[in-house]
Amino acid sequence: MKTLLLLLALAFSISLITFSCKKKDAEKTTAQKLENKWTFIDIIDNDHYAGADHVVTLKANAGDYLDFRTDNKVYSRFQSQLDTSVYKLLSDTKVVFDNSDTLTLQTLTDNTLKMYAKDVTSATIYEEFTYNLNR
Repeated sequence: MKTLLLLLALAFSISLITFSCKKKDAEKTTAQKLENKWTFIDIIDNDHYAGADHVVTLKANAGDYLDFRTDNKVYSRFQSQLDTSVYKLLSDTKVVFDNSDTLTLQTLTDNTLKMYAKDVTSATIYEEFTYNLNR
């Protein structure tokens, strides 16, 4: 009888441990997070010259998107302009478009994407772009 109770207690303990410990979802890679259809919120353009910032916020139209595909192509529509580009992840924080424009991934979650680029003309003249998107 003691053996039976011991076996039942052992079986109960094993099942309790097995079912109470949830497996953690595998963390998504940067590529897996990025490969989605994102909805544009806006693009913030800052032209810095003459010692001052000149900021313009370009609001997205309904239906504007950026669609990163697994074949390393990205399709976009922003303010009625359609485009297709090739992209490549350089690291977990850098993505390059058409082998020329490199953007920093400032925020990348399941629901938010924020990218940033800075184009420096001289020590006092530059242009910054911030792309805000969500899902």
